[in-house]
Amino acid sequence: MKRLIIAASLMLASPAWADALDDSAQQTNHLAGQLDSKQVNDTLANHYSKLAGSKDNASALTTALRNGTAATLTSKDGAKVEVKGSEKTMGWGGVNNTLALAQGLLQKQGISNPTTSQLAAAVQSITRSRSEGLGWGEIAHDLGLNLGKVESASRATNRSIEGLAHHSSEKQSEKEHGVEAKHQEGVETHHSGDASEHSEQSQDSGKSTGKSDSKGGEGGSSGGSSGGSSGGSSGGSSGGSSGGSSGGSSGGSSGGSSGGSSGGSSGGSSGGSSGGSSGGSGGGSSGGSGGKGGGGEGGKGGGHS
Repeated sequence: MKRLIIAASLMLASPAWADALDDSAQQTNHLAGQLDSKQVNDTLANHYSKLAGSKDNASALTTALRNGTAATLTSKDGAKVEVKGSEKTMGWGGVNNTLALAQGLLQKQGISNPTTSQLAAAVQSITRSRSEGLGWGEIAHDLGLNLGKVESASRATNRSIEGLAHHSSEKQSEKEHGVEAKHQEGVETHHSGDASEHSEQSQDSGKSTGKSDSKGGEGGSSGGSSGGSSGGSSGGSSGGSSGGSSGGSSGGSSGGSSGGSSGGSSGGSSGGSSGGSSGGSGGGSSGGSGGKGGGGEGGKGGGHS
């Protein structure tokens, strides 16, 4: 009865073991999706470089496991050992779990600094079991490994990948923010330029309006001068004509009167005629005063005649 209970407990526990490493593999794949393959490979190589004896060996292993190809490991003394490929590709989560299980197997054997041959044998043991269709938890259970330690090693790598992914995301965000800021700065500069150009145009327009007003004022002055001159000329001419006519008439009348008194009808007639002619001529040339002079001269001439 006790044996059945123990067996049932183990059967129920196995899926839990499998779930733990399967979850870790899924997390690795999810985080790796935020980075490029080189970044993920470098992170895994850094994490397992001590196990492999060097970063180059670790990088060769991770690449080979990822592609299902063979890897060549080089020991410190220059000896080379080949790790056979599984001929099946793996996700980055599978690569991580394979190396974590190989490390756990070597630690169980009391090996903390394995040779390249020991590491090759441990890795090939894991890939062979995987090729047979066993799950990660089943492999750990069959090898009698401490699942907690294996899972801890697998998730430690995930934390390194997560840190790198977070850093890359921040850098990308800063880059995008910088591009947006430059774009906004360009827009503001463009708007500032438009405002400056508009201000300059307004100032130019104001200057043009001022010049037009000034020219208008000059035109007004010129018009005033021309009008004044023309008006003066016209006034002078009109005055001269009017003066001549008035002078002629006045001279004629005066001459007629004077001639009538002093020289009789003949003298008056002559004086009127002569005075009118002389007065008219004088008035036409000299204006108002010429007319008066002509009238006076006519009157006097008529008197003498």
